[in-house]
Amino acid sequence: MSNPERSEETKLGDGRNRSFIYFFADNKSIIYKLLKHIYR
Repeated sequence: MSNPERSEETKLGDGRNRSFIYFFADNKSIIYKLLKHIYR
């Protein structure tokens, strides 16, 4: 009873979330470095 459309949708959403998390983590580390530099 699996719906192929739903499965594709979930896969797409999962990929988007994962890339967003990686992107955010990268930005966070950059911002963290900047803040450390400013508030040293």
